[in-house]
Amino acid sequence: MAECEQDSDSTQAADRVNLSANAQTTADKDQKMLSWHLKCLFSLNGATLSFPSTALLYIVNTRAAVPLVYLSVYGAVAFLPYSLKPFYALMSNCISRRDYLISFLLFMSGISLFATAFIPEGGAVWCFICAFAREFFSAWPEFLLGVTLIEEAQSLGGNFDASAALFQSQAATARNLGSLSANICGLLFFLLRHFFASEHQQLNYLAVVLILFVTGLMNVLGAAFALHHEIGNNHSPYQLLRQTHLGATLRRRQDTIPSNKCFLGDVILVILLQLVVMTFSLRLPIVNICSETAWNFIFLFFLSAMVIISGMNYHRWTRVQRVGLFLIVNNAVPSAGYLMVSYTYSLFQSNPMVLQLFGIVNDAITTSASWGYGRFLSIYSSGFEFVTVIAATTIVASLLSFLNILLLDLNVENQLKVFGTVVVVFCFTSFINEWKFLPNVILATTAINMEKSPEVNEGNSRCDELPADPESPITLFHNQQSVMSMLQCCNCKVKQYSSTSMEYGVLVSCIDFGDQIASWLTVPLVAALGIDRDNDWAHMDTFIFITALLSVIPLALLPIIR
Repeated sequence: MAECEQDSDSTQAADRVNLSANAQTTADKDQKMLSWHLKCLFSLNGATLSFPSTALLYIVNTRAAVPLVYLSVYGAVAFLPYSLKPFYALMSNCISRRDYLISFLLFMSGISLFATAFIPEGGAVWCFICAFAREFFSAWPEFLLGVTLIEEAQSLGGNFDASAALFQSQAATARNLGSLSANICGLLFFLLRHFFASEHQQLNYLAVVLILFVTGLMNVLGAAFALHHEIGNNHSPYQLLRQTHLGATLRRRQDTIPSNKCFLGDVILVILLQLVVMTFSLRLPIVNICSETAWNFIFLFFLSAMVIISGMNYHRWTRVQRVGLFLIVNNAVPSAGYLMVSYTYSLFQSNPMVLQLFGIVNDAITTSASWGYGRFLSIYSSGFEFVTVIAATTIVASLLSFLNILLLDLNVENQLKVFGTVVVVFCFTSFINEWKFLPNVILATTAINMEKSPEVNEGNSRCDELPADPESPITLFHNQQSVMSMLQCCNCKVKQYSSTSMEYGVLVSCIDFGDQIASWLTVPLVAALGIDRDNDWAHMDTFIFITALLSVIPLALLPIIR
């Protein structure tokens, strides 16, 4: 009997262990989901970028009537805030409550959209100012959401690379879903105008104001949402301590803490890279205001300073710097994507609802692609397997880009066949291009976690012992040892947070900087081939062939990111 009871107890104990293990496995699966608050804000980001796009085109081309020679300058000015992420990291680290900052920026983004609606006719200068302000107040909160995503991935423990890759794919899926929803709403709007408005598909100023006001209101509601849910505040003892007077003192002391990961030269180098691009993009107005000689001097000065700083820091480059170089080169390759969008527009410009349908199809494909990447490829986010994913997606994207040549010989009289062919080509190219792009963002996220100093790791273990009430006099002044331990711990934490946000800002800026280079390299290539709307897009097939070959060249730099 005793043996039977003992066996029964052993069986029950084993069952409890199995149940506990199953519960733990279920909890782990639940923890591998990005918080729904962040998903909502990423969806809002995608929606507010897509929904007003047509209205903004009306403001630039019709309302403000920006001259054609300044359109490239307008694009550079509007894109500039996305290259200022190191500045956002530096300024954000001075503010303890990230939710307050995100809410304020989203609110100001809504205000800037309201202001855009009131740009006067012919107000090109106001168009430039509003474009910079609008993108500035959009790019900064987007960066802060990315930093919050990294912190959520770090809080899970275990394999950070896999968690970060999965979270980035989930964030991309949420953003694409927001963009898809916005495009569907846009299609419904055009349908209503087609059947009920006297001008049918033609946009007028009243419709543009309505679109911009709705988008601005979405950002204002997003600001209230971020404030209500305290987005960015994880309520850890360290986070609470940052909000106290002691935390403010520690943040002022962080400049005295040497960082072994993020050097001042890195930030200066990124700034110089941006200045080179700005000088290049603003060549026409600089020449008109000053002279060709003045532009040459400014451009060569910034370019020489960039080369000198790069040479001075080369001997101490870590993996973070090498990853930054790879991200710039990998995204600096000219692409046929923008020209194919313009070509597709020329095929269906008489029917904007069809163009809106293409936007919906594109968003649906990219949403499924980002979801599929997180489902099947996010586990391959480090080491040789991740390098293989980058190489495979790049090569397949290069091969599938040749499908665009099929669109060049279509018979435009058969609109149904043209529509079906474009949709099929879009399905393949959009899907693989999303898989090609996501590893860039994942690499920028995971690279910051590869090199942790023993001091920071030691500080993390001591911070785990911090009490829940860091301002309690009993806690802070119980004895001198407790105070010194807390100070040392938070110094390590401040160092880790500052380095993480700065490095993430630098690496994401490298992606944006590469995109800018690609845009400017495309211009002389298109001019050399003589591609134009007036000559029926002659030599477009040659351009597609050249860009497909160029896209695989950055793979030669893959060994430097390992």
